[in-house]
Amino acid sequence: MTQPSPVSYALQDNLAVITMNHPPVNSMGQAMRAALLAAFEQALADDSAQGILLQSATALFCGGADISEFGTSKAFAEPSLPMVCNAIEASTKPVFAAIHGMALGGGCELALACDYRIAPPSAKLGLPEVHLGLLPGAGGTQRLPRLIDPALALEMIVSGKPRSAKELAEAGLIDHIVEEDDFLAAAREYAQTQVQQGAPCKSCATIAPPAVPGEVFQEFRASIARKARGFFAPERCIEAVEAACSIPLAAGLVKEAQLFEACMNTPQ
Repeated sequence: MTQPSPVSYALQDNLAVITMNHPPVNSMGQAMRAALLAAFEQALADDSAQGILLQSATALFCGGADISEFGTSKAFAEPSLPMVCNAIEASTKPVFAAIHGMALGGGCELALACDYRIAPPSAKLGLPEVHLGLLPGAGGTQRLPRLIDPALALEMIVSGKPRSAKELAEAGLIDHIVEEDDFLAAAREYAQTQVQQGAPCKSCATIAPPAVPGEVFQEFRASIARKARGFFAPERCIEAVEAACSIPLAAGLVKEAQLFEACMNTPQ
């Protein structure tokens, strides 16, 4: 029997609405990645759609990678998650992420690649890959330091601890906090209004590497030295954020991929 698609597409007024529906956590397996990319390509080709809204039909936005695919050919089968995120970022139509529940790991990276992020104050966003002996490998280490204070981005990536949407709105990552009970309807209304008002696309590729004094990284290394001793991933996370603060996005993504592969090749 044919499996239903984990992603649906609908046109609502001026908005292409892409809905992830792969319970329980919308994990980013190969089928999800392929369906997401196909839906985005459909939205870009749809002349009636002036903007794109990415949302979830489940209790949370996205829990990240499909860990059951680790160690199999599906884990890195095309389209990879970096490919999907890069395609979203390159969109010629503004992309809005409606984030409720949680956006973790690859789900957070998906949201970072969008132009605008909408969330209730209780939503959580985080990059917990370090707990798996990895670093975010779909642009998280490069986009987050360009969107918020690099020191906060560094702490989030190296600690792996999620932060609330309320806190991240204050940091500048969340563009609009929605208090309404009907979150998806309110998020859609916000996106439609922004599109009507000519909201521009906001690619991280156009943001210059943030200037951060080198001592910030050295002091951070010293502050976690005892806790990180014996672990491979934390230092690679720091090196990735250092790259984000010194080189253009495209080069930073290459560096991130190299550091991710180095982590993958360790027993940890």
